Amino acid sequence: MVYLIGLDVGTTNLKVIVYDVEQKAQSVYSCPTRTHYPRPGWAEYYAEELWTDMAALLRQAVRQLPEAAAVKGVSVASMGEAGLLVDAQGRALSPMIAWFDTRAKAQSHWWREQVGQVEVYAVTGHPIHPSFGVNKLMWLREHEAEAYAGAAYWLSAEDWFLHKLSGVAATDYSVASRTMVFDVAAHQWSAALLERAGLRPELMPPAYCGGTAIGQVTKEAAQETGLAQGTAVVTGGHDHICASFAVGAFKPGALMDSTGTSESLILTIPKVLTSAEMCRQNFAQECHVVANRYGGLAGFPVSGYLVEWVNRLLEHGDIAPDFGLAEAAAVPSGSEGLLFLPHLRGSGSPSFDPSCRGALIGLTADHGRGHLLRAAIEGACYELKSNILALESAVGCQVEKVYAVGKVTQSDLWLQIKADVSGKELIVPKVREAAGLGAALLAGLGAGLFRSPGEAIASLAAGYSETKPEPEQVLFYEHQYDAFYSKIYPALRELHHALAEQP
Repeated sequence: MVYLIGLDVGTTNLKVIVYDVEQKAQSVYSCPTRTHYPRPGWAEYYAEELWTDMAALLRQAVRQLPEAAAVKGVSVASMGEAGLLVDAQGRALSPMIAWFDTRAKAQSHWWREQVGQVEVYAVTGHPIHPSFGVNKLMWLREHEAEAYAGAAYWLSAEDWFLHKLSGVAATDYSVASRTMVFDVAAHQWSAALLERAGLRPELMPPAYCGGTAIGQVTKEAAQETGLAQGTAVVTGGHDHICASFAVGAFKPGALMDSTGTSESLILTIPKVLTSAEMCRQNFAQECHVVANRYGGLAGFPVSGYLVEWVNRLLEHGDIAPDFGLAEAAAVPSGSEGLLFLPHLRGSGSPSFDPSCRGALIGLTADHGRGHLLRAAIEGACYELKSNILALESAVGCQVEKVYAVGKVTQSDLWLQIKADVSGKELIVPKVREAAGLGAALLAGLGAGLFRSPGEAIASLAAGYSETKPEPEQVLFYEHQYDAFYSKIYPALRELHHALAEQP
């Protein structure tokens, strides 16, 4: 009996994933992530509240096992940019500010004005943005001076749970990357950037590669969670990176495409690239949980949301397991001349234009709901193609395989359109709860159960399904993209900006 546990600290839910190494089976326990909104634009978590909820899930999970000692390691996958201040005893001195909290815009502006995008990107691989951890830390220094003065560490979400389990202050390279003051090439905190910001370098916890054992479950944590005292506590990573590891997308040229409400892309690359082109395209880069690998991050804010929006707008009712796409499947490729620019919440990479808006081009009285649904899917797939082309150009390598995960993999139609528009073969891993499972596998590496990342992935025996592009459809969509779709955003950009500036 050998078990590994991965904690998944997500925006919507907290989860405990128990991986039975011998039976190749998973058990999942979850509860909502309690989020507090004290002011418009603010979002916080109470760190002790999160720990109480996670500890309860752990007790529930461990009770189902033959014995607590059968758990050989525990690790954490978490959201990337949330964080808080703690004192020397690990007590929370501030709320944990959520990754999507917007209060640190002034601090982000300071970086842009006083340091500059080029310098920040050259060190951190990240474009300047208020969500990153250093901006939240600077905001607390300005607005919560007493908490800042008494702080021993700035802990990101992963780090908080590692500390509660082991009493050790530590982070991993991937989550450290999301602070915007981590030197991704040197794998260490940037003394130069911390000095520029006037921050105490000792606030930043020691950083290690994902899968590194940093301590053991303490007596107190054992009493709270049901885990055995002495169980290995291991660094995990940013949830998207942990998920890419779990599905096996960690070889150079492998792209993980995670489609839910939004769409997140992670291209695995063998070295950090802080070129002007990567900076111009706003592609974030962070250290991977696999040694000597990096993740090039791209994405766009609406994908699955597009279909939900069209269904809701047209009163389709409850969305069926196939996303209500039977009508879309009956429409020919190209939606009979209807094109959908899916920038309902601005554009994602590579343009990153928050003032851009959505648009329907070529709409006629002959178009129905099925046309709108198919055009929405095709629009999202064109955005995927745009990002793949931009990533390949900036990185200088071809995307070899696309590993598709998320709710969209339930739709054969959507997968086929993705393959045809992108021209890439899609690999759909038969893996559930990829982020938490990735953390569990990292726990196995740190505990010595696996000798390599490849051996950890091989232990899953999960299997895959494949969706291959159809050559005739690839040619059709290449023409549609080059002749029409790629020209819509540039043609409408000035008009959309003028509309956005209206009072």
